Amino acid sequence: RVYELRSIPAIAAELCLDRPLRAGETVMTEHAMESVRIGVPQTEMGRGLPAATERITMEVRFHPTAFPVVASACFRPPEGAPTVTPLVTPASTLRFDVENPEPGLYALEWGWG
Repeated sequence: RVYELRSIPAIAAELCLDRPLRAGETVMTEHAMESVRIGVPQTEMGRGLPAATERITMEVRFHPTAFPVVASACFRPPEGAPTVTPLVTPASTLRFDVENPEPGLYALEWGWG
């Protein structure tokens, strides 16, 4: 299910499995979202984790003629200070991969200069 929140602006997506998981069962999912907004430059992509999980991987690919000039990977815990890690730019792809992530907000952020 996909929800567009025009007041922020943001898009929220919920991945629904075919059935509930049994205790101790693990499922790996993969999805892609394409964002094409004319006139509104994107500057971030984030995923919130309400509970601990095994892994979170985020990747953003840019058009070959438009790479960001600055970028970072960010973690914002429910309480406490955020952690910001600068990424190498310019780059055609930004990637954030965390094994055993804690609950909180994980984001890739970038700037156009």
